[in-house]
Amino acid sequence: QQQQQQQHEIIHAVQERKSPLKSMILQSIKSMPRLFWLYSFVGMTMYASVVPFWFYGSAYLQRSRGLSLKSADALMVLPEGAIIILSTPVGILVDCFKLGFAAQQRALGVASICIALSYVLLLSGVVQSAMWGVISLGCSYAVANQLLWCAFPHACPEELGSLGAGIMACLINVGATLVPALIGAIRALVELPETADIFMLLLLASLALVAAVVS
Repeated sequence: QQQQQQQHEIIHAVQERKSPLKSMILQSIKSMPRLFWLYSFVGMTMYASVVPFWFYGSAYLQRSRGLSLKSADALMVLPEGAIIILSTPVGILVDCFKLGFAAQQRALGVASICIALSYVLLLSGVVQSAMWGVISLGCSYAVANQLLWCAFPHACPEELGSLGAGIMACLINVGATLVPALIGAIRALVELPETADIFMLLLLASLALVAAVVS
């Protein structure tokens, strides 16, 4: 009985030590302004509109656009390549024109609309070469991505910067995880791959439009 009592006392002491930390974390999260949560939601939906295409894009280009595996995989490098090329120039322009948070968000909204239009181009077959649709997607995503992170200091309080970065890292990966899982589940239920492709592109375009509207 004495041992059990000692164990209960130890557990109680540990819980008391943890409770201030837990309270501090919850209080910090609650203190994040509404602007930050809207900004984070935009980031989550924008990432969720592009990242799933990395997983399914190559197979889609092979199946629906008749590309070889080598050509499709080469095209899938373009979105990340566009980030390498465009991120620094976009950052320089933001600084040169001293764009505030509102202006950055409007530009992010335009870039998100362009992401949606890129999927429409791929879906409609208006462009003869799939390369132009993927290039449009990559450039739009590169601009949107850079504008998103340019706005972080405006949306997140400086004293909560590390917490804000952690929340953002969590949320953008929530969308980038759930949406591919949803697409995979739909593919398992739908018999025709073409129907699943249409659903995928419309879903990704819709998420990009949501990001544009909220931003």
